[in-house]
Amino acid sequence: MGPFNLSRVTALAMLLSLTPTVDSANNLASVSHRLGRFGGIVSQSLRSWKGGSLPRRRGDVCGSVRAMGASRPPERRRAEIYEKSWEWFNPVVKYQLDEAEHLSLNREDQGADVSSKPLLVYVPGIDGSGLTPLAQFAELSRYYEVVCMGFQGKDRSTFNDIRERVANRISNAKSENRTVYLMGESFGGTVALSIAMGDPKALQTPDRLILINSASCFDRTFLGRISPALINLPEPFFSLAVMPVAFTIFDTDMFSNIAKIARGDYPEILASQARQEFVARLYPKLLQKMLLSSNDLKWRVQNWILPGCAEVNSRLREIQIPVLAVAGTSDLLLPSEEEANRFKDEIPNCRVELIKGAGHAGVIDHRTDLRALIHRWLLE
Repeated sequence: MGPFNLSRVTALAMLLSLTPTVDSANNLASVSHRLGRFGGIVSQSLRSWKGGSLPRRRGDVCGSVRAMGASRPPERRRAEIYEKSWEWFNPVVKYQLDEAEHLSLNREDQGADVSSKPLLVYVPGIDGSGLTPLAQFAELSRYYEVVCMGFQGKDRSTFNDIRERVANRISNAKSENRTVYLMGESFGGTVALSIAMGDPKALQTPDRLILINSASCFDRTFLGRISPALINLPEPFFSLAVMPVAFTIFDTDMFSNIAKIARGDYPEILASQARQEFVARLYPKLLQKMLLSSNDLKWRVQNWILPGCAEVNSRLREIQIPVLAVAGTSDLLLPSEEEANRFKDEIPNCRVELIKGAGHAGVIDHRTDLRALIHRWLLE
């Protein structure tokens, strides 16, 4: 995969993620109109990926807007059957990092048995994809067995459901005498904080905690304060109200970094051809998983983020395990830098790492070597 192709998919990932909800043909048509000529570029680029076609959501998310709206009969749209749909997955296994590179990851420092490595459990943000750290997976997998929690759009898990699943995963690993690090990004940070509270010797408590732009501060933002009212808005008013929020997840450095990749200037964590191809394969998967309906997004705000904030914000001093809080200094969605410093003040053993110029989505993109940050923290 050449440099141009990878940068093209990076740009598409950023472009399409401007659509926080895709609830109807009209909503997507409005977004397509705003993006103008980019709509055709997105469609053509994704369909020409590697000379083939991507796995498509019903109605082809990058194809005809009208086709998507007409793909489900009205009675099906009126009577959605919501099922709990989630999974644990190892990203370098599921998405087939090049075999030679993958084998070298398993041998790195820890021997051939991947189970001899510490377990790094990743809980995602509100998108639920489990894929946003895609640029970090290969490098992290040199030293850890990485397992990610992922959700389908129609999943109707509650905060307590998610917390229990993560706690059980940690308990199972620690019962086998494994070292476990828990990493939560954005919403996942509230889950991670909740699990870390209480007895540090409990089987479900991880050995260390890593927080990435934690959304535990969401209820103190303007958006958080008005979210109960927003959730009750009908369509198309809800989608119109939240659409501008999507623009706050980016930062200007993301675009300059894309330009560097377009010139073939790859960061160290993506230095190998295998890693570049791995990341390029994951971007379309991430795009598909980020397309949430309005009802999906409403559910996750009401039943994930708000209960998570209520659970953890008054109890930070209960956390006794070491914590690494990573935050971008240019996060326009959440006051992440302020929140990281609050953790440092209230959690007894907390180190803060600030990523200069990074927005909400930029902290763990390819500009950051997350494995190196963790390694320095472990050496303290």
